[in-house]
Amino acid sequence: MSLWQKAALSAFETFAQVAYRQFEIRLQQPQQTQMYTLSQILRLSSSKAQTYREFQALPLLDYSDLSAQIETHRVHGKTPLSLAQPRHYEPTSGSSGASKWIPYTPALLHSFTQLFIYWAADSLKYGPRLQGGRIYFSVSPQFQTAGLADDADYLTGPTQWFFRQFQAAPSRLKQLRDPGDFFHVLCLYLLACPDLEVISIWSPSFLTSVLDYLARERQALLKDASAREVTRGGQRFVYGTIALAKQQALQSEPLNLKILFPELRLISAWGSHHAQVGLNQLRTLFPDVHLQAKGLLATEAPISFPSEKYGQFIPLIDQVFFEFLDPAGQIFRLDQVEVGQDYELIISQKSGLLRYRLGDRVRITGLAEQTPCFDFIGRQHAVSDLVGEKLNESFVAEHLQRLYPQQYCCLIPDQQQSRYYLLSEEPLDPEPLEQALNTAMHYFNARQLRQLNALETMSVPALAQMLKAYFVEQGMLLGNIKDRALYPQESNGQVLRFLAANKQ
Repeated sequence: MSLWQKAALSAFETFAQVAYRQFEIRLQQPQQTQMYTLSQILRLSSSKAQTYREFQALPLLDYSDLSAQIETHRVHGKTPLSLAQPRHYEPTSGSSGASKWIPYTPALLHSFTQLFIYWAADSLKYGPRLQGGRIYFSVSPQFQTAGLADDADYLTGPTQWFFRQFQAAPSRLKQLRDPGDFFHVLCLYLLACPDLEVISIWSPSFLTSVLDYLARERQALLKDASAREVTRGGQRFVYGTIALAKQQALQSEPLNLKILFPELRLISAWGSHHAQVGLNQLRTLFPDVHLQAKGLLATEAPISFPSEKYGQFIPLIDQVFFEFLDPAGQIFRLDQVEVGQDYELIISQKSGLLRYRLGDRVRITGLAEQTPCFDFIGRQHAVSDLVGEKLNESFVAEHLQRLYPQQYCCLIPDQQQSRYYLLSEEPLDPEPLEQALNTAMHYFNARQLRQLNALETMSVPALAQMLKAYFVEQGMLLGNIKDRALYPQESNGQVLRFLAANKQ
């Protein structure tokens, strides 16, 4: 790593620490900070509500309540949610039907930048000591219609410039539409990088997919190892020299990741619920690397970041206004929630989404200074999410009814096999459903990245009765058991083992 890299890192760290100290002062006054944040949000909004009392009178909304207005502006340039014109629209999930399009204004992009600055400041000071090496940062590659052309576009101003100076792989990589091309070029860049220090990804299984490709296609990679450049997808990529020691390591079995990535110090990835399995796999693969579970980041807004100092996921209280809905229907501000309690998260942010039901459930875990912190504990609705595919039950039900109208069937996720099983009473062809599931953006990406394996089938005579027998055995009352198209919570393989052992 060069002297200028170290100097740039030192300058950024000084700047980030000043911003972080100011943020910590705000953490000492959560109510005051949140009310000021709300006043900023309302000034930017096209809503008529300008006071807290008027804000409280606004209804809670989800995307279906806003889709027509957003689509009208996106297509025809009318009726934006914010007084500022969106720079672009970013697609999200799409598993519940058509893709959702979230408007990104300059103010919202600034909020994402602030999250990055606070996370970087905390990690640089309290995490593993970095020396100014390169960063591989990926929110998510896209193999269909992309929103932001580059993950760095989530950042603005000098922070974006600084980030680009340390990128281990070029922005153009995201433009590759063929997964094989994407993996091949990415692996070449990561191998050629002599000082890769940080890998920041969303799903742990994305990194394991990269490593699987590296192991499986090592001979193809070795052929390009000394070429210094490659052309894929009609584009020329210049990645430089891959060290001889790394080329030799590629020929060994098993792969020596310490030789391939000798300077790696930090891996940041999603680690809640199903992702814990993947994060633990990364711990086994990289025992000397610091693993950090990410905070909550949604397409709609930056929510929280992991703090090494506080050991909590700290909410971005100076950019997003938070509300919390309890099971009784009461709504609380951030300064009113109780530690240990679970709530549905409601956000208001700076591109015009007000009192927006994100669909996430969180648990209050403790305090950072005087500010309550929370952790993601699940989706509010029936969504299966093994590796980030976010399959919605209503989406699955629609296609099962359309494709197999005469069959009793359902879908069950299997974490261990990283795939879905189509269960039915008579044998079914899974290919039509596989094609239908691939119309959901995140499922398609997960299949292309080999995070998910192909759909499997299992035929079980008297399936409906067998499922009821299983849930009765688990302690459920027969009258409370409902037929479902998707069982998002049953991903540990127990249902599948029960059915396999008991089918006639």
